[in-house]
Formats: sequence, structure tokens, C-alpha cells
Amino acid sequence: MAAVHREPSRIAAPRRVDVGIITILEIELEAVLAYLPSYGIARGRRLYNLCRLEIGDGDSYEIAVVRSLEYGVIAALDLARDVLEELSPSWLLVVGIAGGVAGKVDLGDVVVSSRISEFTGSTGLGDRLEMSSSPIAREAANVVANLPALRQVMSGWGGLQVDRPKETKATEPRVTAGTIATSDRLVHDDRIVFTWQQHDQHIKAIEMESAGVYRLASMRDVPFVAIRGIADIVGQPREIEWTRYASHAAGSFTAAFLRTRPFAPHRPVSRDMPLARVVARDHAPFCLQKLNLTNVRGFESLEIAFPTGEGDYRPGVAGPPHPDGLSDVGQWTMLIGANGVGKTSILRALALALSTEEVIQALLGRLGSGAPMVRIGAAQAIIRITSLGGALPRVELRAGETGDRLSEHGSGDVAPPFVVAYGCRRGSVLGGPSRDVNVESALSAVETLFDDHAGLVHAETWLKERKLAATMNPGSAEDAFFQAVVQTLADDLLPGVREIHVGDRAVEVAGPEIGRIPLSAMSDGYVTTAGWVIDLIARWSEDARRRGVTLDASFREKMTGIAIVDEIDLHLHPRWGRDVVKTIRQLFPRMSFVVTTHNPLTLLGARPGEVFVLHRDEQSGRIEVRQRDLPPGLGAEGVLTGDWFGLSSTLDDNTLQLLERHRQLLRAGAADTSEAKDLERKLTARLGSYAATSIERMAQSAAAQVMDEDAAKLSTEDRKAARAKIAELLRKPPRTRRARPAPRKKRAAR
Repeated sequence: MAAVHREPSRIAAPRRVDVGIITILEIELEAVLAYLPSYGIARGRRLYNLCRLEIGDGDSYEIAVVRSLEYGVIAALDLARDVLEELSPSWLLVVGIAGGVAGKVDLGDVVVSSRISEFTGSTGLGDRLEMSSSPIAREAANVVANLPALRQVMSGWGGLQVDRPKETKATEPRVTAGTIATSDRLVHDDRIVFTWQQHDQHIKAIEMESAGVYRLASMRDVPFVAIRGIADIVGQPREIEWTRYASHAAGSFTAAFLRTRPFAPHRPVSRDMPLARVVARDHAPFCLQKLNLTNVRGFESLEIAFPTGEGDYRPGVAGPPHPDGLSDVGQWTMLIGANGVGKTSILRALALALSTEEVIQALLGRLGSGAPMVRIGAAQAIIRITSLGGALPRVELRAGETGDRLSEHGSGDVAPPFVVAYGCRRGSVLGGPSRDVNVESALSAVETLFDDHAGLVHAETWLKERKLAATMNPGSAEDAFFQAVVQTLADDLLPGVREIHVGDRAVEVAGPEIGRIPLSAMSDGYVTTAGWVIDLIARWSEDARRRGVTLDASFREKMTGIAIVDEIDLHLHPRWGRDVVKTIRQLFPRMSFVVTTHNPLTLLGARPGEVFVLHRDEQSGRIEVRQRDLPPGLGAEGVLTGDWFGLSSTLDDNTLQLLERHRQLLRAGAADTSEAKDLERKLTARLGSYAATSIERMAQSAAAQVMDEDAAKLSTEDRKAARAKIAELLRKPPRTRRARPAPRKKRAAR
């Protein structure tokens, strides 16, 4: 007879639980809660059913039971990530049903994992079989190995709250340890099982979730065990009535197993223990202090030291320091350099180092063997980030035949901040092709920087959802938040847009110059910029909700974290490109940004300490990073021909040829020839003024003496040296000719 449960109360999620239990089917969740009654429901990224199990000596386990609505490795991995990040369980279990292997188990039996094997991408019948297999963690393996000795302690667990469907050889479920195999598809053919057994003869159960949870738990050093009740035998007709029984068998055994006290219960942390070093800061902007790369792509060794507010400089606008010593405004870093010097590699390294283990693994999979992060010829790469709050987890990657893999994700002084990253093929307000990008996914938040096929949040859908929430709660903080988002887009971000109308069918924009048109019909510059900005707001607001931050009209002042944007001025007209940094800085004053650009006008929005130039040394091939500020008053041409872009000139080739011919004539002393005069007339017509004054002619003459090759072929350093020599010549006083003595008058003949 099923137990009757009271409706659990909703309570705040605990800081930590002893055991996290993952289920998939509704009947699996019901069965686990039948033997581990819930005393409350905690709301985080998921709804967690909280249970307390007495284990003797006055101790108890705090347990959180949660269910995934979706089948498969990916869904289970995402759920496990949330459990691990929000509740930090000491152990993690997957509890539910599985298919059994004939001759190994019977219907209703329970299989406890001693090893997890994963078979992916193939059935193994005539095609290639991809398989990996690993034992469970030692702490868990020791307990599972000792199960026969615990039978007396666990006696009675087979008396389930449901009846056995029909008589079999056994009258109660039995428990056995063995390999649980995970497949990315349902397996009904016993020939497939036979093929798999050639690789692991100890396979006793087959399901679709445990491998993903096992991988993630292993990276977090959390012991993992799968407990599966056998609901059918692969290759035999399925009898649905066994599903309920097998679920209860797994649930009952789980409770009995935990009562044996497989590990010591978690002790609450003393209130006096400092937690600031392991908790991400929500109140202060995130500021980079140093980035170190070893054997990452084209960088054998690279260190970037970021200005962090010491002395007179502070990231962003100078202002009063934060109480804990951090600046109260975000930090901006702008990377420029020629194509192929590693700007995107730096952005990707940052994104990896700021991500969780499972996200790093997934991103490396996106890159594959075609675009590895580990430098060619090296065995491993290391990425280290230091922020003002302390060091972040160290990331070590190892090269492999099929791509890089994460070999180490060390501990750090601080947890990574909220992070988003956008590649140069990031898409627009139209979002991904399926319009179902998960706003809660930490992977999709940075994926466009690594995968050209990844998409942004579908902006129209998200805006409609926010309007619906605002309409249902007029005058609420949710309403104020929605109105502030619309104002951000209409009045502040998109030039020429004065109104945004979020309707049931479409989102439209309106302005005096554009009339009223669908948001999706705007130019590429508009939809691209609006796309990543809306994506940023959507992801940060979802993250803020999970952390309990109130979203209202002041949400922009609450936004902290870091946004990584490759080509921030993508598709923008020069007028908007010139102001985009200023605009984004004003919209999100406490967010930090690391961006790249190839536009000198965009660079004019930089402030002191924010511009870093990547330069490849022609002799050694080594890439160097130099911090170079723009002098006040420098225009776009000065940026292009200076240290930042290194162009020799911004003139067209034909005009440069005329200038070079005129220089040659000056150098040959033919300044007064008809050819030189004709060239000067042509150049004056093209440039507006040329050799019009004596000072200009003097400067050109000095330049002709100094430069013995085409100016267009000179490097930036050579041009600097030439300008210095020319200035030195001009400072010298002109030579004066000695007056000839007057001729003597001839004496008159006598």
C-alpha cells in the first residue's frame, strides 16, 4: 500500500546536502520519495525535494531528489551540473529503471554500478563501435564491493510498497553489482548487447543517463553510484507492469543502502569560517589582473597584465573605490592586431578559463582536432587567470588525436563570474535556427565564440515572454524590468529607434527616419548588435533570478560579470562604430568587457590603459602584446598610421606613386624642373594643398634627404626613426653663403 505524503512546504535551498539523487521518469521520482519522504521543496535552478534520513548515532543525511523531464546523457548531465553547483552533494546517485541482460539478472532485480561503460554513435552491428569504460570512484567502489557483507544490515528492503506483478523464481528482488552500460539510444536488440559484451562481459543493465552524470561527478571528485531496477530484459517482450515494481525496488534499496552509512554525513560549516574566497562576488565588478598562456595556439608563452586601478587609473571612469578595494565600474580591454596574430585565441582562452569543467569539455569538443587550443607540437597547454579577488581555477589541456581534452581544472581563490562570449559569426536577434537556445545554459552562453553554427537567444520570443510576465503583474518589479529593457533598446542602444512595440505576433521598432518596421527587418548592424545585447541581458537576468537578485528598473546598475565580444563593431556604419564602445559602457557601467576590433573609429572610444596591440616580430615570429594608449586629439588617420594598425599611409596607390616620384626628383636636386612642378599641381588638386609654403617645401626636401626608399614600404619603427631625422634636419639653421669680395677696379692707364 502506497504511503500518504503531506504537501511539502517550500523552503530556501540548503547550502549543501549529503546526497543528490537524480531520477528521470515520474514513476521513478514517486518511488524514491515513497521510501525517502520529503519534508520540503527548495527552489533553485530546479525544484529539489528535500529529504532527511536517520542513519543512527543521532546523525542523518540531508538528501535532495530531483527529476529531469528529458531522457539521455545531455539532459542528465545538465541536471547533474545544477545539483553539484547549487547543493554540493558529498555523493551523487542516479536511481531508476533499466533494461537487464538475459542470464545476468531477472525482472525486478536491482543492479548497483561497479563500472560505467558508454557506447555512442553506433550499434556495433557491422559498423564502428565507440566505447569507453571506467570504474566508479574508490570511495564508492569500496562500499559496493562490501554489499554481500551488508545483507543482514539491509534485510527487509525487499518488502516493497507495491505487489510483485507475477510469480517468478524469486519472490523478492535481489541486488547485484556489475557494469551499467549507457547508450545514446534505446536498445531492444539482444545482438547489440552480445556485441557489447565482447568489450565488457560484466554488463548487467543498460540505460541512457548514467555516463554523463558519472563523467561530471568524476571531474568534481564526487563519488557516483547508479542504482537501477530491472524493468525488462533486452530482446524479450516488455511487460509494462514491471516498470512500477522495478522503480520501487530501486527506491527501497537506495534508502537501505544509505542507512548503512557509506560515508560520514556533512557537518555544517562554522559561521565564523570565511566564505568570501570561494563564493563569487555579486556586488562588485569583475576585473582581470593577469592572463598567462603557455602553449596556447600561436603563443608559446604570453602574459598580459591588465591595469587594475592602481595609482591614478581605474578601469572605466575614475571613481571612488569599492569598500573591498575593487573598482566600482567595469573594466574594458580592447585587443587589436593583424589577422592571424591570436586575438580570437586569447578570447577563447579567457572563455575556457572562466567556464565550468563540463562547459570546457563541450567547447573543446566543438573545436575538435581541426582547431585545437594546444599549440602544435606541444603535449599540453595551461591557462591561468588572476583577478583582483584572487586566482581563478587553473586550466590544463592535453592534446589528443581527436582533439584536446581537459586534464586539470584546479582550485582557485574565487569562483568564476557570470560570463558570456560572442564570436564574429554570432548571429542576430533572429537567434538560432530552432529558436530554442537555452537561456539557462552556461554552454550556449559562450558557444558562439567556438561554434559557427551556435545561435543567440531568440530575441523576439524572450521579449514576448518578459512582456507577458509584466502584463500579469502590472506595477511590479517585473513590469519595471520589462519597461527598462525596452528603454535600453529604443532610447539608448539603437540609433534612430524611438519606440519598440512588443506584440503577440511580432516585435516592431519605430522612429522618424525608419517609420515602423519589424525588428527582424532592420539592417545587419542593428540586428547583430541588438542580438548580442539582448542575449547578454536575458542570460544575466536569468542568472540573477537564480541568485535571488530582484530585477527592476535599475537592473543595468546591478549587472556585473564579463562579456567577451569578437569584433564588437561587426556590420556597423562608421558613425555608430565610433560610438559603440561609449554606448555599451554607459548602458552597462559595472560589466567588464574584453573585445576586439579592426576599426580605428571604434578604437577612439577607448580610455587610458584599455588598448592592447598584438604584434608579430618579423625576425623571431614571436607574438608580443603591447599596451598603447591613444594620445588626445588623435584622429582615425593617426590611429591607422601609428602603432595601433601600422599602415604606411591611407592614400590610394596612384597618389603614393606620384608622391614617391616627387621625392625622387627632390633627392636628385631637380625640384625646379617642369616635371616636379607638374607633379606638385596634380598633388595639390588631389590633396587640397601640397608644397604650398616654404616650410612645407623645406620639410619635403628634408624628407627626401633622409628616406632612401619608398615610404609605403617602411615599418612603423622605420617611420618613427625617419620622422626624428627629418625633425633634426629642420632644427638646424640654414647654411649661409660667404659673400664674394667685390672685384677690384682696374686702374686707368696713364
